[in-house]
Amino acid sequence: MAECKDIDKALRDLATKIDKQNACCEANKREISAIKKRLDKLERNSSKELKNKDNQSLADIYKRLARLESYCLSIENLFKQIEGIIKPIISIFKI
Repeated sequence: MAECKDIDKALRDLATKIDKQNACCEANKREISAIKKRLDKLERNSSKELKNKDNQSLADIYKRLARLESYCLSIENLFKQIEGIIKPIISIFKI
């Protein structure tokens, strides 16, 4: 039968191993927590990037281009109207 000294030593060894296992678990918990924080940050950044990408999508760019073309055409028409008004005035002073 085992003596008390052997049992005490086995219990101390078991307690040491349990402490090491608990320390390892705590280290893993800290690492998991840090990874979760980094993932949350990446998810927030990627959702912001997706919103920015949506604003820069080709469809949006084509819409902006169409507005610019429309604006340029309206400016061109305005200059043609001004030219139509100015030419007769200039011809009056050329006489």
